[in-house]
Amino acid sequence: MEADGWIESYTDDGQAMVTYDAEIDTKEQAIKKGYKNISSVNESLYYRGHTDNESYDLNKDGTVYDNNAKSNVDIGFNPIRTGEGVYVAENNGIKQLGSALQSGGDAATYTGLALSVTGVGAPAGAGFALVGEWANLAGTAIESGYLFS
Repeated sequence: MEADGWIESYTDDGQAMVTYDAEIDTKEQAIKKGYKNISSVNESLYYRGHTDNESYDLNKDGTVYDNNAKSNVDIGFNPIRTGEGVYVAENNGIKQLGSALQSGGDAATYTGLALSVTGVGAPAGAGFALVGEWANLAGTAIESGYLFS
């Protein structure tokens, strides 16, 4: 029986995690791939917080539906940290790269702008801003590829 990748596990300090990995169907595969402290691998899950403020359907295709907001959440780009501290994410290196490029690009752009404002760091600031813009653009291109596929 294939479980299709929702891995329930815990960090070494006891933090609960639920990770979608399309390459994982069994607990044995998850262990072989390097996941630790696994409690189960499931085809789909339903998460409800201790209050009615959080309710998610974790579907067998890796999508997550926020029942309160009535919308899908792309956990590959925007992982969820629930009120109880459960971390819900997708193990997708390309999506993680896109998010990292966007975040890093924003940081470089802001650094460049701050340096430019001082006047003294204007040449370096212009370089930081340009690199930041390109990194952000690359991250946006990766995200767009997923949104329109």
